[in-house]
Amino acid sequence: MVEKRTRLSGSLYNERVYLGILCLNSFRNIGVSRYNKMVRGLIKFGIGLGILLYLIYYFDFRAIINTISQADPIFIMLSLMVYSFTYLVLTTRWRIILSNMGIIIPLYPAYRILLGGVLLSDLTPSRLGEFARPYLARRYMDTASGFASIVFDKYVDVSTIVFLSGLGYILFYFNGMISLSFSYIYIWFSILILIFFFVSISLWIRRRQTIDFLRNVCVFLHVSPLKILATFDESMGRINNPIKLFVLCLSLTILSWATQALRITLISSAIGYSPPFVFLILMLPITAALSLIPVSISGLGFVEAGVAALLSLFEIPLYAGISIALLDRGITFLFHVAIGSKYAMDL
Repeated sequence: MVEKRTRLSGSLYNERVYLGILCLNSFRNIGVSRYNKMVRGLIKFGIGLGILLYLIYYFDFRAIINTISQADPIFIMLSLMVYSFTYLVLTTRWRIILSNMGIIIPLYPAYRILLGGVLLSDLTPSRLGEFARPYLARRYMDTASGFASIVFDKYVDVSTIVFLSGLGYILFYFNGMISLSFSYIYIWFSILILIFFFVSISLWIRRRQTIDFLRNVCVFLHVSPLKILATFDESMGRINNPIKLFVLCLSLTILSWATQALRITLISSAIGYSPPFVFLILMLPITAALSLIPVSISGLGFVEAGVAALLSLFEIPLYAGISIALLDRGITFLFHVAIGSKYAMDL
């Protein structure tokens, strides 16, 4: 009897030791993964900051500082007001998507939740922080429905960027602002636009068949089917009358880009320059796409270089272009912090 109890207590002791080791290893793995993520984040932030500092140093640090310090505060305030209206348009777009799915969320919390997600995207590579928005809005919707709305929201964003960038590139090309030696880029860009819209139309008209076809292609190429296909299929299944909703959201997104172009025009006016408004509407989306490059945090450095290069096409000096980009980065980030930090801290 004593031997039996000893064996039981010994086995129980071994099980506890085993469980303890498992827990210790799991905590170690969690700690290591968090440490690795933190290190990767710091490296990406360092890369972006390094690019930005190089641009500031290379293009006359003193000239940039003087230009920023002499900016007209009235135009800066006007640009901030325009930016607040931009997110009113984007919030309306998101609420329309949610309403289509049978979810009602008040305007004010929706506005702050949207900016909370944008604030998180300012601190993450490829602007992935915006996908935390469903969790920030968990009081008003289930996570699956919220994620479906974000997938549709981002799909409209990408479609608008491709559409406006394509028009802008064509406009630049036929106005002689792009050298003929780069005509092959125009051809490839046109091909990419055609492929994107062909796939988009196929996804709208024959969604299931198109997704099955893409899965078969992945199998044929011995590539595991992308999870994004299943996620997109499930998300689109929650949307009612997606084509009508897409056209409405596309119109609102184009309006939001018009307000973004107006913001850059006002900031440029604050330091004495006037880039053409129509060209900015069509070309700014290209610089926004630079923020998706996963090398730095929120495209830090890349976006500023892209804005400066774009404005240089209108005979705006590079140091002035970088000054405009830095002013814009500061204005938008402070606005995100002021309005969205409450919900961003709930993550």
